[in-house]
Amino acid sequence: TPPCYAFNYRESDGSCQLVLNGKSDLVEDNGFTSYVQRLCLTEHPKIQNAKVSFEDWSGEYPAPPGGRVILRCPHSEGFSDGSQLHMAECSSSLSDYWCSSFKEDIITCKNVELKTPPCYAFNYRESDGSCQLVLNGKSDLVEDNGFTSYVQRLCLTEHPKIQNAKVSFEDWSGEYPAPPGKSLLKYPECMLTEKGREYVGKVSKTTSGKECLRWDTQPYGTPDDFLKDVTYFDHFSNLDTWSQKNYCRNPSGRERPWCFVMDAVEWEYCDIPMCTDGDPQECKITQKGGEYIGMKSVSHSGSTCQPWEIPWRITVPGMGTFFSPRFPDYKETAETHNFCRNPDGDVAPWCYIENRNRTFEFCDIPFCEIEEVQVGPEESEYPECRLTEKGKEYFGTKDVTETGKPCLNWKSQPYGMPWDFFNQEMVYSDHFINVDPAIHKNYCRNPALYREKPWCFVADSDIEWEYCDIPFCHKLEKPWCFVADSDIEWEYCDIPFCHKLGASLNRIGEKLAASEIEYHYSSLLEPPECKLTRSGEPPECKLTRSGGEYVGRRNTTISGYPCQHWLTRFPNDQILITKTLSAFPDEVDGSHNFCRNPDSTGHGPWCYSSESENTFAWEYCDVPFCHRTGEECDVRVSGNCISKSLHEYPECLLTEKGREYVGKVSKTTSGKECLRWDTQPYGTPDDFLKDVTYFDHFSNLDTWSQKNYCRNPSGRERPWCFVMDAVEWEYCDIPMCTDKQRDMGVQEKRKKGLEWPVTEARPSDYRCAPIVCIMSQKNYCRNPSGRERPWCFVMDAVEWEYCDIPMCTDKDPPECKITQKGGEYIGRKSVSHSGSTCQSWGIHWRITIPGMGTFFSPRFPDYKETAETHNFCRNPNGDVAPWCYIENRNRNFEFCDIPFCEIEEVQVGPEESEYPECRLTEKGKEYIGTKDVTETGKPCLNWDSQLYGIPWDFFNQKIVYSDHFINVDPAIHKNYCRNPALYREKPWCFVADSDIEWEYCDIPFCHKLEPPECKLTRSGGEYVGRRNTTISGYPCQYWLTRFPNDHTLVIDSLSAFPDEVDGSHNFCRNPDSTGHGPWCNTWQSDTLIGWEYCDVPFCHRTEEPCDVRVSGNCISPLECKTNRKGDGYIGTKNITASGHTCMPWMKRPSFEVTSFFYVQYKLFPDDLHPSHNFCRNPNGDKNGHWCYYGPGTVAVMDYCDIKDC
Repeated sequence: TPPCYAFNYRESDGSCQLVLNGKSDLVEDNGFTSYVQRLCLTEHPKIQNAKVSFEDWSGEYPAPPGGRVILRCPHSEGFSDGSQLHMAECSSSLSDYWCSSFKEDIITCKNVELKTPPCYAFNYRESDGSCQLVLNGKSDLVEDNGFTSYVQRLCLTEHPKIQNAKVSFEDWSGEYPAPPGKSLLKYPECMLTEKGREYVGKVSKTTSGKECLRWDTQPYGTPDDFLKDVTYFDHFSNLDTWSQKNYCRNPSGRERPWCFVMDAVEWEYCDIPMCTDGDPQECKITQKGGEYIGMKSVSHSGSTCQPWEIPWRITVPGMGTFFSPRFPDYKETAETHNFCRNPDGDVAPWCYIENRNRTFEFCDIPFCEIEEVQVGPEESEYPECRLTEKGKEYFGTKDVTETGKPCLNWKSQPYGMPWDFFNQEMVYSDHFINVDPAIHKNYCRNPALYREKPWCFVADSDIEWEYCDIPFCHKLEKPWCFVADSDIEWEYCDIPFCHKLGASLNRIGEKLAASEIEYHYSSLLEPPECKLTRSGEPPECKLTRSGGEYVGRRNTTISGYPCQHWLTRFPNDQILITKTLSAFPDEVDGSHNFCRNPDSTGHGPWCYSSESENTFAWEYCDVPFCHRTGEECDVRVSGNCISKSLHEYPECLLTEKGREYVGKVSKTTSGKECLRWDTQPYGTPDDFLKDVTYFDHFSNLDTWSQKNYCRNPSGRERPWCFVMDAVEWEYCDIPMCTDKQRDMGVQEKRKKGLEWPVTEARPSDYRCAPIVCIMSQKNYCRNPSGRERPWCFVMDAVEWEYCDIPMCTDKDPPECKITQKGGEYIGRKSVSHSGSTCQSWGIHWRITIPGMGTFFSPRFPDYKETAETHNFCRNPNGDVAPWCYIENRNRNFEFCDIPFCEIEEVQVGPEESEYPECRLTEKGKEYIGTKDVTETGKPCLNWDSQLYGIPWDFFNQKIVYSDHFINVDPAIHKNYCRNPALYREKPWCFVADSDIEWEYCDIPFCHKLEPPECKLTRSGGEYVGRRNTTISGYPCQYWLTRFPNDHTLVIDSLSAFPDEVDGSHNFCRNPDSTGHGPWCNTWQSDTLIGWEYCDVPFCHRTEEPCDVRVSGNCISPLECKTNRKGDGYIGTKNITASGHTCMPWMKRPSFEVTSFFYVQYKLFPDDLHPSHNFCRNPNGDKNGHWCYYGPGTVAVMDYCDIKDC
């Protein structure tokens, strides 16, 4: 049956007139009413003389919804409104309605006058010279009666057809004759200029068919025609040879593109055709745009570009003055050349401008149109697929390469910093989405600039990395939404296309070509009630808390301010883009002003505001979490929904004051709309504590996620919020939970146990800064708020209860500490380690609570102490140990000598337990054995993978992860059990179970608990012996003292000490992995030696002592040299040619003549040790081996007489 696209119906008699052919007019007369499907039956709008092509439609009626007609004016002047093209589209919301970018009676196109009709083909008969012209292109050419047919390179006959197939046209209007295929040649797969320096296509064979060699291998050195005063790499666009691979290029300005070949000729030309349209493209192919040769000469802000001058111009003798070969048009000689270029490999093309605040600006150069990314299989859904060609936004879990090789952990950084990470001055981690390689584990990613798709490091050091096979996402044909029907879960929405002029839809970000920047919408369909793209948009939500992977289109802040373009420098001179380009999840051009989070700012994507009158430079954008189910969720913690219903907790109060309330009511009792907490509209309220920040009053120390919901951060009568009114704030009407709801709420609230978690809403009398008070206290009874006695939270509606802790027999405060930091110490010592009298704790540490009095900060264990003379040693700021202020012009504080309290003696292990395969102390910080499974048998993970970030109890969060380990190198510890943290009870390791992250290891105690007086490794970071004098006999200074040497090393590297440190600790250690072994600061204030090595030998691995070791292994060396310098000599001669005994290399002359050896100790061919005084040549002296000699620390150099082998 033929389809009925439309019909006329008359209700009075029920008669129906069918319209079958789709072109008949529907006339509502004689009582008939017209009904039409959402198709276009009538012909599309037309403009006389315009060329017509079709998109998403064959040109046959009825036209489908979304089917487009593209009209181009062939006249050189274009359409009468100046446009080069117009379009019309069949409406998706209105029946039989064409939406167009023009009005037929207004827009015109001039006719192109042809003096002579074109002759596309003719028949010619040689016998009499007669000729039959064929002008219309559709006449058959029949070679009879002696005629021969001659045809231009056009297609005159109709294209091949398949019955019932839908037809569309590309690069052709559909009218005959059809143009030849060469019209499909588009940049970059062709040359715009005769020499083709701008060519960045992918041809990789020469004219003779030879395979090109890679440019970065530089197979024949630097060609003769490369300029001598610039590097080889400077001749390539973007200063980059790697991404040029083995494609034909013209870096030296030869006749046309060429490449190196494996042949005696060394190189050959390539056959690259000229582009059909040879005008310079006003767009770029690569992110940096080093190949751009367009004519734009204004910056992004509209400032006129200044001419390129010295140092960008060079003079070549005999040839003239040109621009640097970093310019793609470097043989340009015009001194007025001021076009946007990128000669230094910056983020994008730029130019100099005249501005007193800034000397340059980026230019708005869009990306060139590229073919639309292919569609993946239907099961490919983001994030387990890629949305773009390069896949920088890919956030899936694929962890094997195309060839099946397992990916290595990104955190391990096995081959250093990849060369194509954008900013080599930044740390490795900053090149990743969310600025943390650990969260990416060993999944395929694309943090680099020039790689074609996601990749990963592999264990094969010959190749180092491989690409991964990540499919493209199956793009949805149009927008969709979740529905309540669980059988289907979602459905498409019927959203019509917007009508725009010349939108160049390419890449994620859909950048607009420079010549096509204006949108034209019909009066009926205006954004946002229409869609701009032909296929699915990137998801408008984030997968992680930071949202570094977000590639959506949102470009306004929470407050509605438009985002500033990332490449502009006004009104905010943002240089972030120049540092974090690698961490953007997509590529950036001049039109890119979408919300992003390249620096992993806490709460999600953000942008700079383009409003110059704003008091703030940037603001977050409203990018929600992606729904993980079809259920909407307004309250999340780390992305997890914590509110499944509006009728359960947290939408009611569990306690009278409701400090625990985290529901989503956002109106006050009087109906006023609440203001956002993070805007802090009236400053800090008077009843907020003065000694902690505004943000510390909120759960999770986070105001952003509280939005404008009612809360009770200051312990008022009930939840409240700020309002836009002179009263500034009002209470909210939040009901109390029922008994059942209260029980559910308590269970919900206590799911993670009853430890003292940071996420817990704090009681009104709990005045401690969370990070200082909580982490190591686990679920032990404590009294952080000064109640009658210790207490803890319990799983009950009462929420907390007291503990039964007996009084000590000896009630005097113990003059010792239990923990390393000693924050619990309440003794009465009031002198520092050097004997200086402690000063009273000043105003800084005291707070006044209205109605209660003045007390010390709750960071003091005796904070309800009121005496203004309180000057006892304490540790209120979580420092290394208890300390106090002193009067001294050189230093204002010192640590106190508070020893550790005596504890029960460590149990002795079995006889077979020998160090290092056992622990000497309770915590086992010195353990460096090879156990690599936990107590429950879980395999340990490699320490350098750092899967879960820096543990909270690593002492100094400001120093790098590696500095917390013995010998300052996690890699050497592999996956063995260790204890680099401060508060863990014994050795432990990370495990693959992300719910627990780590477990303890079962390491036995040693049978002999006396620490060995030797070192196992070159650096000796594991040494826990009792030696406390240097090689020269100087006594060691206590690590916690600041005189005579004010050393802060212990403050920075406490985690890397192999044992705990108190005031009496002055033993030789190596917490910073100084080259040759344990050392200490000296007590000698009258010498210039601040520190010196200690005489800690290697532990004997056999019964025989050993004088010469290499990497710890005993060597029997030759006592002769193999060359004049004797570079490899490791013999034991220690007498100079003049008969003097050599001084040990590790002794430190007072004037530091050998200091460079301590930095570059690898210059020695063997291991140094305290008694090592053998002749060596570490600095490559041309006269051969030498050493120092002399009394004490006075050093004189003399050569040694080493015989030849």
